[in-house]
Amino acid sequence: MVIVIVFIGIGCVVAGLIWGVWWIRSLLFWSRARGIIIGLDDGIEVGDKLPRIEFTDRDGKTIQFTSRFGVQMIRWWPIGRSVVVLYDPEDPCRAEVLLLSNAISPIMVIVFGVLIFLVGLGEIKPFG
Repeated sequence: MVIVIVFIGIGCVVAGLIWGVWWIRSLLFWSRARGIIIGLDDGIEVGDKLPRIEFTDRDGKTIQFTSRFGVQMIRWWPIGRSVVVLYDPEDPCRAEVLLLSNAISPIMVIVFGVLIFLVGLGEIKPFG
């Protein structure tokens, strides 16, 4: 059981690092544009709504995409609201809304993984 917990912790740390590197790369190398929330699409869970966003890329093409983030914040994202979009200039359909929570989430996964790893090693006693 200890080995399983340790490997879960390591997996979380690795996943968080990969996600963080992807996000930093996006911040550094992708283009930014102003987008508008034009609708809400269904998420994976029943009742989840994800914002559908439209923006114009640097070549003047209108692009639409559905954000993977924002399910919990949808009440703050009414249709018609302006948002900042990061997009891959070589493939503008690869886009995401620029949010602080997107940058913080990989860090939270890494911290969670470290804590699980330490619990697995017995360095932290979760219940006393």
